Amino acid sequence: MDSTDPPPNGGYTSIGKKTLIKKFLTSANIMKKIFALTTLLALSNLSNAQSNTYTFDAGGLISSNTDTDSSSQSIRGIGGTYYFQPLNVEGDEPYAERHFVQKSSNATILYGTDQYATSTFNTVDINQLRIAGELHINNIVGGVDNSSWKATFPIKSSPQYSYEIKSDANEYYLGYYFAKYNLITFSQRTSTASYTRSSNLLTNLTDLNITKNLLKSKNLFKLGQDQFAVLNLRYGSVQYKNSSDQSNSYYSISGRYYPSKKLYLEAAYSAEQGDKKVYAGNTMGLEFGLAITPRLMASLSSSQFTASDVASGGTNNITNTFLVSYRF
Repeated sequence: MDSTDPPPNGGYTSIGKKTLIKKFLTSANIMKKIFALTTLLALSNLSNAQSNTYTFDAGGLISSNTDTDSSSQSIRGIGGTYYFQPLNVEGDEPYAERHFVQKSSNATILYGTDQYATSTFNTVDINQLRIAGELHINNIVGGVDNSSWKATFPIKSSPQYSYEIKSDANEYYLGYYFAKYNLITFSQRTSTASYTRSSNLLTNLTDLNITKNLLKSKNLFKLGQDQFAVLNLRYGSVQYKNSSDQSNSYYSISGRYYPSKKLYLEAAYSAEQGDKKVYAGNTMGLEFGLAITPRLMASLSSSQFTASDVASGGTNNITNTFLVSYRF
């Protein structure tokens, strides 16, 4: 969660820098906010609605992203998470943190459609599949996460020419609860984008490999009877490999305040700086979340990325996301 004459005059030369891969590698991070599975599993867990527990969290999201280079994304996703050990709906902590304080191994499936529009390419619908799993053993937690997509991008001015792009992303993480409300995690996420041109008249693009290593900390603080705060910290490095090897540093901080167990406000800031100028910049975001009922959750978020070096290919963008989920 990175020029434009039509062929035969060199083809599209910056497809791997700012226009496509940056957006679709990060769209996986947007879609990771949703907890998912299938209607069949949901129906099999309806009996939990009669008790005070749930084993299935199903929902959907709508997200839009607009860049200053006139490109845009529209994402629709559905899916869910199945918990192998039932979780209590009620508790002392906020409703949105129930899965954090109750350690239950789980499996997630998410399916989404990403519609991408730009002045250079014809509008393309990309189908994405995400599969993830998490294992809890006492205070230890580990997990894996995989997402992939493949699509063909016809050049608008010369639709007989196109690029096929295949993207795969894998994340592995291992964490430890040092206290009931404190989790420290190390994660590594590797993303690969490979390009196939439809004609030798097009520029041959080098495959892009990204490795992101992060140390993460999450802390939940009790401020009053029903008042809480959450602090998330992340720090790490990002390695980019294609025609050359480049590296950036990354950090983020976010704070979430719960005036009551059912409501929260969150502010977030992140920054990436280094050799890979096209990805360098900072992001500021706000999020509002509400437990409409103890089982029905909704959130609305907005974030803005400001590129550090537009001359090197960086683009500013704004992302808005609405998420709703229900616990069975």
